Amino acid sequence: MTDRPDAPICLKFRDQADQWARILVGADGYRSVVRNKTVGDGPPLYTGTMTWRGIVHREQLELLEIPFSEGAGFQLVVGDQKNFWMMDAGSDQIAWGGTAPQDSSETSESAFKTALLVFKDWPSIVQTMIQTTDPLSIIETGVFGRKPVSQWGDGQRVTLLGDAAHPIRPSLGLGTTLALQDAVTLAAMLDGVQLTDIASVSAALTRYEQKRIEITTPLQQKASEQGLASHADDQADRLKMGFEAALASRRKYLSPLALPFQ
Repeated sequence: MTDRPDAPICLKFRDQADQWARILVGADGYRSVVRNKTVGDGPPLYTGTMTWRGIVHREQLELLEIPFSEGAGFQLVVGDQKNFWMMDAGSDQIAWGGTAPQDSSETSESAFKTALLVFKDWPSIVQTMIQTTDPLSIIETGVFGRKPVSQWGDGQRVTLLGDAAHPIRPSLGLGTTLALQDAVTLAAMLDGVQLTDIASVSAALTRYEQKRIEITTPLQQKASEQGLASHADDQADRLKMGFEAALASRRKYLSPLALPFQ
């Protein structure tokens, strides 16, 4: 990436032709290449936690009593510094996810085999959820994080969005929500701005970052606290205490949606 104030930003790719843009928004995830250029805070840090996620069709679970079969619902099973959740995903599907401490984000076994091993002594509902999921569809990911920063972009024509800007632990379930809010806020700030007017663009991106950082920073911190609590020795008690605090944070920053036109 090269950025000269008197010319469009040039994006260079390893196996593609160069591209030019008036504004660059890095929405390239927690390993963001754009962030490496603007913030320069190195690679994301592995939190010591792995996650496994999958979806099961209800007909595959017909012999299993689903605790939230009536309407939308959510169930969380905790123990041994691990947790496993299940929720109604609509369209006759149940979504599930599990998290557990792991020394490394690299595993030699398949996600299916690893998930079965991690939760092998858990209640039958947990084992059934994993066993009835298409093994190739199970998603295994390490949980990575970054410390919040006071500025995402270069102060001119480059900024960040979503996990590239504020990677957040999944303990509050806010990753997608915050990214969508980023996009709506950024669009609102750029509405009517002449993209060739660098001063106006810079001011708009600064307003965007200030507004969003005010919201995302405390939520990143709360998600980190809740994530640590969910894998502590006394996790059940700590999760109970932290749940209301987490809900309060969600209500404060997300209800109503913290968008520029409200």
